[in-house]
Amino acid sequence: MVRQEMESKARLVAASLSIEGSEVFIDNLVIIQNSLENFTHLPDVSQIFIIDDSGLIISANNLSRIGEMISDNPRFQSAVSKKRETIEYYVNNDGIDTLGIFEPLLLNGKITAWIHVDFSLKNMEDKFRTYFIQMVVLSVICTLIGVILTFAISEKISRVLNMLVTKFKKLASGDFTEKMTIASRDELEDVANSYNTLVDQISSMVMKLEMKQKKTEEELRESEEFFRALFENARYPIYVFSREFKFVDANPYACNYYGYSLEEFRQMTLWDLAPPGEISLHKDLFEKIMEKEGALINEIRQRKRNGQIVTSTVDNVTITRGGKRFCVSKITDITERKVAEEKLSHLANYDALTDLPNRILFMDRLTQGLYQAKRTGKTVAILFIDLDRFKSVNDTLGHQIGDRLLQAISKILISGRETDTVTRLGGDEFAVMLMNVSNRKDIETVVKKILNSLTLHPFKIEGHDIIVTASVGITLFPTDGEDIETLLKNADSAMYKAKKKGRNNFQFYSSNKVASSELQKKEMFE
Repeated sequence: MVRQEMESKARLVAASLSIEGSEVFIDNLVIIQNSLENFTHLPDVSQIFIIDDSGLIISANNLSRIGEMISDNPRFQSAVSKKRETIEYYVNNDGIDTLGIFEPLLLNGKITAWIHVDFSLKNMEDKFRTYFIQMVVLSVICTLIGVILTFAISEKISRVLNMLVTKFKKLASGDFTEKMTIASRDELEDVANSYNTLVDQISSMVMKLEMKQKKTEEELRESEEFFRALFENARYPIYVFSREFKFVDANPYACNYYGYSLEEFRQMTLWDLAPPGEISLHKDLFEKIMEKEGALINEIRQRKRNGQIVTSTVDNVTITRGGKRFCVSKITDITERKVAEEKLSHLANYDALTDLPNRILFMDRLTQGLYQAKRTGKTVAILFIDLDRFKSVNDTLGHQIGDRLLQAISKILISGRETDTVTRLGGDEFAVMLMNVSNRKDIETVVKKILNSLTLHPFKIEGHDIIVTASVGITLFPTDGEDIETLLKNADSAMYKAKKKGRNNFQFYSSNKVASSELQKKEMFE
């Protein structure tokens, strides 16, 4: 603080002496000298002198210093090198702390001389020491007064705070009856009123929340009772399982349907209902179901306790309750429907009399067989089989015996290779598709086996011994044609060639050996 005051005073004195552009002032040393003597009378100013740019003192309040060279003075050298005002503190020859300032004297914007002023800090320190002691005494008095006031106020506030703590503890325990009463017309009364208002608001909120919670619990209880009643009385199986695929619950219908009690269900997992060999399928399915949200419908096969395998659609709904994942499944038994669908599908694709693939299914398999042979470069053979003189069997023994005979012949035809397809085209006509044949010799072997099986022993049907022969026409893919229509037509032509050769034989299709006139004799061979 002392130094700041002295620096301000030094700058003021130095600035008063530094008059830019006054040549008269510079040249007239008498005027300068009078000015310096006037400034010497200022309190705390010890010496003032003017130095030219070479470091020579040209004027001073102490006449004895005029003409003295101070170019080697470190403080002067510092001011000259910086070319600006400098202030430094040092101890003079009398051992007194001194503030020295060098201020440049400018003429037409250039430094022509320097003004140096020294201030003694001794008197200022004495003044400051007295001022400091006064301030300390005043501070002590103010502090004592503040402590007394603070103690009185803090005691009152402390009592209110202790009361607040006690009240808040009761408030936290759910006691909203305690209020605060303070006989004071100040901020503490406002605190008490604010607390009482807070208690009233919290009490009101708690009452509303309790009423809402009670209503919600009542609605939830009614909802749970309602859905539990639906669950218990549903006329289809429903079960609930966890994320670990363990059964959590099952309704009475599910228990009766599967044959397990509720206690047994809760000891089981979903895999206990999977048919043998299908556990991995069930795991893959229900893992996906458990990972998805919402409802999913799947078709699965399950096993009851008695070993019966049933087909069902399962409506699965995944839910999260208490942070845990569950799935609710509704079961619909579609076993009878699946059996009916399979029967319809079978009737649509198989011959009702012989249970062989009908023409529609045969055409479909033949299409796939030709496509596969085209890709692999293999040969496919088509056998067209017509029973010899079958019409006489129906005419003499009746259609019932004829049907029984057709059934017996079908069993012989399907006893060949598993890769072959046998079909009844209608009446006494059959067709066989031979896949992946290598040469004509392999085909001949198959055909000879069929013919020998028919003629090896008479068919015994209802006391009748019936000897059957057949004529077989053979066509090859892709040698004899590349489409089904052409191949079947050529096989039919080869079959009539076999009948012409005397029946009970086979003929390969040959385009240059089958006369068109022979096709007109079809009725003669039936």
